[in-house]
Amino acid sequence: MYNQDAVAPTFEHSAPGQAYKNMALSLSVDVQDDLRIGGATLHFLNSDGEWQELEAELSSGNETEGTFSVIVPAEHVSGDSFTYKWGVRDYARNTVESEEYVVALTEGITVGYSEDFENNPEGWTLIGSKNVWELGAPTSGPNGAVSGENVYATNLAGDYPSNMNGTLVMPGVSVPEDGAYLQFKDWHIFEQSSTGTAYDYGRVVVSTDMVNWTNLAQFNGDSAGWKDAEVDLSAYAGQTIYVGFFAYSDGSVAKAGWYIDDVVLSDTSLNLAKNPADKKIVTNDEKAEKEKEAALDKEANASSKKNVAKPSKDKEHAVEKQENKVSGIPLDATVSVLETGRSVGTNPQDGSYSMVIPAGSYTLVAETYGYRAKQQAVTVGADEVATANFVLEELPKATVTGVVTSQKSGNPIAGATVLLVEDSNVNPVQTDENGSFSITAYEGSYTLKVLAEDYVGQEIEVTFDQDKSLDIALEPFFTVPGGEIGYDDGTAENARAFYDAGNGWAVKMSLPEGQKQAIVTEGVFQFHGTDWPSPGATPFAVEVWSAGENGLPGKKLAGPINAEAIRDLNQWTVVDLREHNIQVDGDFYMVYIQTVPYPNSPGLATDENGPNAKRSYQLVGGAWEPSPADEGNYMIRARVAYGVAKPTITDPVNGTLTNEAAVSVHGTASPTTSISLLNNGEEVGTADIGEDGQFNIDIELAEGENTLQAVTYVNGEEATESETVTVTLDTIAPELNIANIKDGDRTNRETITVQGTVSDTNLSTVTVNGQQASVEPESGTFSKRILLDQGENVIEVVATDGAGNTTTKVVTVFADFTAPEITNITPNEDKHLKAGQTVLISFDSEAGLDASFAVHLPLTNIQSSNVTELPFVETTAGHYVAYWTVPSGVQANGAEIELIAKDDFGNETRAKAAGKLYITDGNGNNGKGNDKGNGNGKGNNNGKGKGNGKN
Repeated sequence: MYNQDAVAPTFEHSAPGQAYKNMALSLSVDVQDDLRIGGATLHFLNSDGEWQELEAELSSGNETEGTFSVIVPAEHVSGDSFTYKWGVRDYARNTVESEEYVVALTEGITVGYSEDFENNPEGWTLIGSKNVWELGAPTSGPNGAVSGENVYATNLAGDYPSNMNGTLVMPGVSVPEDGAYLQFKDWHIFEQSSTGTAYDYGRVVVSTDMVNWTNLAQFNGDSAGWKDAEVDLSAYAGQTIYVGFFAYSDGSVAKAGWYIDDVVLSDTSLNLAKNPADKKIVTNDEKAEKEKEAALDKEANASSKKNVAKPSKDKEHAVEKQENKVSGIPLDATVSVLETGRSVGTNPQDGSYSMVIPAGSYTLVAETYGYRAKQQAVTVGADEVATANFVLEELPKATVTGVVTSQKSGNPIAGATVLLVEDSNVNPVQTDENGSFSITAYEGSYTLKVLAEDYVGQEIEVTFDQDKSLDIALEPFFTVPGGEIGYDDGTAENARAFYDAGNGWAVKMSLPEGQKQAIVTEGVFQFHGTDWPSPGATPFAVEVWSAGENGLPGKKLAGPINAEAIRDLNQWTVVDLREHNIQVDGDFYMVYIQTVPYPNSPGLATDENGPNAKRSYQLVGGAWEPSPADEGNYMIRARVAYGVAKPTITDPVNGTLTNEAAVSVHGTASPTTSISLLNNGEEVGTADIGEDGQFNIDIELAEGENTLQAVTYVNGEEATESETVTVTLDTIAPELNIANIKDGDRTNRETITVQGTVSDTNLSTVTVNGQQASVEPESGTFSKRILLDQGENVIEVVATDGAGNTTTKVVTVFADFTAPEITNITPNEDKHLKAGQTVLISFDSEAGLDASFAVHLPLTNIQSSNVTELPFVETTAGHYVAYWTVPSGVQANGAEIELIAKDDFGNETRAKAAGKLYITDGNGNNGKGNDKGNGNGKGNNNGKGKGNGKN
């Protein structure tokens, strides 16, 4: 396919307004191609004026439309300007090169710099796989800027999206030797658990190369309004650095996000008593410490002490739930201080809680699953214990009932799974033999998901506000085996296991080209033998994850599914997943989860000497990241099934006309299915589809229109059908008549127009001697003007219809363009005649002429239709004779004889005899005339005539 691609890719690129001397430069280009992008290369001039190259990497997008990015190392960004150009190519190596861009280089910003974002800030850039930073006037969050109108925000008009991953980068910062402080106005609300775990957060990060970033400060939870924030940059004194505002979110629960305004670089600290930037970035070790602190808090709750003194300048005071003050069922709930984010859990046995906080006024909120959260204001005085009791109201419940049926047949589907995506506390339910289900949940809006084997899953937005009925029809999704997907070389060189349970490895799977959707039917795993780990064990779990936008696993689609490992390098472990009906759209991850600690676990094999597919990932402490390259390819594979594809009739093509009744129908269909071929709705043939996915069925067509359709069957049940293909059998030749020419016609013209009529339902062409004739569609008349040759001309008229039937008519026309030649004309001398006397007229020419003559009296020398033509007689071949007798009363002084000879072709020759006729009445002339008179009469010219003149 690609070797026939002659269409070059296109691109879009905007050069930065400026860049910074001796600092890494990030550049990107948006590339589009009609088939597949091949890549993008940055060409730039180094300090010696020589062109250098850097290959860009795909940072977002897909194979037909993507953004390619590259970082130019700082050592190449020097002088007063930086010159570069892009070269983009597609998979067929069609290449397009951009113009040269020249970017002015300047020194980085430094102390004294300020930006309020009221005008387009110069030098600020965005990087990241899902960057959502926006510049403008906010209509959500704080609903306004600190100064002016504009801010930078993760969303100016709503919550940030899931899987946010982007950095807002300041212009390059030159930090003085004495250090500097980044100061700005901060407003944020990020998703955070009731125990303080930051699921989403913002960070101020620093880099010298735009590749490796160091975290300086973290912003999580709720800032409770606009606050001053300050980050000390003194650790980078004397360096030029990039400072960024990094925003991150996980795959669920979005909040208002991060807003910044009035950014300043100062040499003087604000000495903030409460700096949002002082929040530490939590590591796994620190999480463990927090858990330990939580345990200590619980111990303190169990103590009878009502206040705790700590060796600190400030005193902390207690809020606690006292016993026997509230009636009702104790709840396992969380109580949080909104102003500080501090949270503690209640004792589920009696519902009591306590926490130690500084003196002051606060807002507490108590919340737990299935109950409405409730807030309460509390004031804690110095060395006092405040009491805040909560009685939570349980949320109403609603039940949705319905029937799940097949969209195609209407039959009920038994064993379908119905679940609520957002609430894992609600156990999924199964439909019974009648397809019926009933599911109950607390009031709210949920995504109701229905899954059934061999059917396309369906998600429906449902509001649980009252009991209601909901019937669901699923589209059948018949599948056929799609083979195994894997990226290892099949031989294990090593094996690994985690020390702790709950961690795992995954391999990213991509469906073959042309496949967009599949059902994951089996997970395939290679484990090391029983010699390692020792003693080892066989339990593990399988999960399937979707692909996230940042190149990591995104959302768990199925699992954990318990399985048993076969600890044998000569045998793969195959885990059947078909009952879970795991449907994937595009890339997905097959995941191994270690369920028991080392060494009581299996060892997952790795391929270390095969080509590294860069598809292995590890799950450690709940976070995904690529596995180290030196660990090779983890030996995890997936088997999939594809939906039965619609069959296609490839030959004959739609609209085919043929005069052959026997035809072979070719097409494609999903392997392992069967095909029924219909003609006008009746089955005319069947075929079983092999691994090549081809079928060939011989049939007989009926006269006229034949509508062909291939129907796919899976296990005897109709699955899908092809588009119809119409083939017309036409065995009747056209009716053809030539109207204006008969066989043997003669003509003296050099051209002739052949005309006639033609009739055929599927008429294609009419040709005259191979030349296309024009045909009037409504009347069926045709005409064609052709040239004739001297002599015999064979005219062949052929009418052809679309099926190849022909009718031929042939006529012969003779053409002669040369007029006959007249010779030996008599009389060749003048003749003197009187009434009743006869003159012989003759000539020689070709035989078979139509010859005549006319006598033109002097007063009729001008051609006139009144002149009578008299015929010749062909006495011998080519000799023509005629006699003319002078009529009574005719006199002429020099009458001329005109001879006319016509051949069969219409050629005509006229000639005059050399001898003229002088005709008198027999009396003498009166005076001198042109001729001597016959008697004693007067001449024609009143002269004196002589008698007895001679003729």
